[in-house]
Amino acid sequence: AATTIKYDRPLSKHKPRPKKHGKEYEWALLVSDAHGGETVNPEEALGIQYNWDICVRRIEEMRNQVLENLHDRGSSYRVRKLHVPIMGDMLSGEIHEELTISNEFVIAEQMSRMSHVLYNLLCDLSEHFDEIDAFVLPGNHPRTKKTPSYKQKFNNWEFAMGHMIKGMVEAAKIDNIKVDVPKSMIHVHQIGRASCRERV
Repeated sequence: AATTIKYDRPLSKHKPRPKKHGKEYEWALLVSDAHGGETVNPEEALGIQYNWDICVRRIEEMRNQVLENLHDRGSSYRVRKLHVPIMGDMLSGEIHEELTISNEFVIAEQMSRMSHVLYNLLCDLSEHFDEIDAFVLPGNHPRTKKTPSYKQKFNNWEFAMGHMIKGMVEAAKIDNIKVDVPKSMIHVHQIGRASCRERV
């Protein structure tokens, strides 16, 4: 699938997995707290630096580590499905006054950029797994108001981000990627077979 925002480094080529395997497995890749759009000045934070480029490189490295692990274990067992819970605070947001001053760009641009990066991540991974099952739960940073509400907690920029990712997947007709964007802040997602021991 064509992508809009590319990684800085090309995706390394991995050897195809052997076809003969025993039991099939499922993996989970937890994605959260990228705080895309936030900046940290090393002069103010004992040499620690953070910005959009670092954010994207970290997501790229996460993708590479998943594929390296998949390649290393490919001769032992087959991983058929990857679950990708996107658990919130992928955006820096604007609920804190200092963020409105120091963010690299405003939240609308944070949402647009991160949607494309996560879409690209899912597309890259979908080339190596039979199924990708992702869901997006909003964090607290991208909420629309400073004070949390009890109702309509999904009124959040990451709810919009999730639907943007879902829309891009559907428009590209990528059959092995499923994206769910629940309205509830508590979401039950099953990984593996429907048995007590394997439920998550």
